[in-house]
Amino acid sequence: MRAHKVLAAGAAGVALALALLAGGAAADEKELRAALDKLAETAAKKPDDLPKEGAALAQGQKIDNDSFKEVMAFLGKPDKDSPAWGVSKPATPKPDGIESKLREIVKDKPPMTQARLEKEAPALVELARRTAAVGAVGLASFPKKKAGAKEWRDYSEDMIKASLELAKAAGGDKPDLKAVKAAAASLNSVCSSCHAKFTE
Repeated sequence: MRAHKVLAAGAAGVALALALLAGGAAADEKELRAALDKLAETAAKKPDDLPKEGAALAQGQKIDNDSFKEVMAFLGKPDKDSPAWGVSKPATPKPDGIESKLREIVKDKPPMTQARLEKEAPALVELARRTAAVGAVGLASFPKKKAGAKEWRDYSEDMIKASLELAKAAGGDKPDLKAVKAAAASLNSVCSSCHAKFTE
């Protein structure tokens, strides 16, 4: 009988430990998202501060080259196991991943008309500022002396630049359709090239 009580207590302890670990992971994810949202606000208000603020976030959250994939996950398709932002309505009937939204614009399926752009513009500006935030963290996450550091830095800088161009093209009283498509194509190209080089 005593053995049963000990086993039951042990099982309860394991369950509690697992619950605490899961809660800790969720809290860390929530904290990282809040920090990234704040960095996206920097992209809106003080874009020149992005490298400095991105470095501070990377240091504060202990983001390095190995853990940067946790930041990149915010650009993916959201589901119950993903922290991804998704794309705010009315950009899509259902919020989808930022990377997949960029590919949709580049492929022009469904066609990005001026009327559709004007409807989706606020969501695209938000999307662009978020990708700029991720690029700013990426800029600080790669060891300077590690092989490939210059390419990584170049990709990160290009990601920030194309993101800010997209935000500018989609913002304002009259969003610029041609400029939106060009900036989305540049951003998508940077993402694809970087993934091809650095994703295992």
